[in-house]
Amino acid sequence: MNAKFNDIINSNDLVLVDFYADWCGPCKMMSPILQEVKTNLKEAVKIIKVNVDQHQDLASHFMVRGVPTLMLFKTGKMLWRQSGVLSSKDLTDILYQKLLENKIPISDKSVIIGLAKKINSNFLKRDS
Repeated sequence: MNAKFNDIINSNDLVLVDFYADWCGPCKMMSPILQEVKTNLKEAVKIIKVNVDQHQDLASHFMVRGVPTLMLFKTGKMLWRQSGVLSSKDLTDILYQKLLENKIPISDKSVIIGLAKKINSNFLKRDS
């Protein structure tokens, strides 16, 4: 497995990996979605892209059978995986949930506010 990739996913950071291919239409749809997610979550999550045609060893190791496939790692452990296109809102919600579940410290004020809104929204839905 690629040593640099291994170092990244084994870090203490939350790392979202986008396995994609240049020829894949849905993969092209994910690019602006991932940019928006990065804008919303700032340093709370690292986002890396892995071209499955150029890194077939990684795609094979993680059994990527379709693209796009998103995987979320922290300290080398896969926390979540899904294939297909997700909306920015759905992906951000999933990442907020994983930030909470894994007690990842957040220093950016706007990310904390977004997370608080998500918690409040879930709380209000539960009580109605």
